[in-house]
Amino acid sequence: MSLLAGVGKTVPTAWLEMTLTEGRNRQVRRMTAAVGFPTLRLVRVRSLNLTLEGLDPGQWRELTPLEIQQVREDSREQSSSSRSTP
Repeated sequence: MSLLAGVGKTVPTAWLEMTLTEGRNRQVRRMTAAVGFPTLRLVRVRSLNLTLEGLDPGQWRELTPLEIQQVREDSREQSSSSRSTP
């Protein structure tokens, strides 16, 4: 149990795994707060087809040419779909 500062009640601590296909700014934090469970820690483990698998905290790696191509293609798709929305 974690004590929620300034509120005076205890809140159970749990890990949740969420998959969003389209994220908005602070969406996960708003969703969990709306049901009474504020987000204390948020860890992104994947974006598009890029994962953190095999990397330690603070470690990084170069993207492969295929990964760069996929990111560019997805970016183009996102850009064209947002332009067609009124």
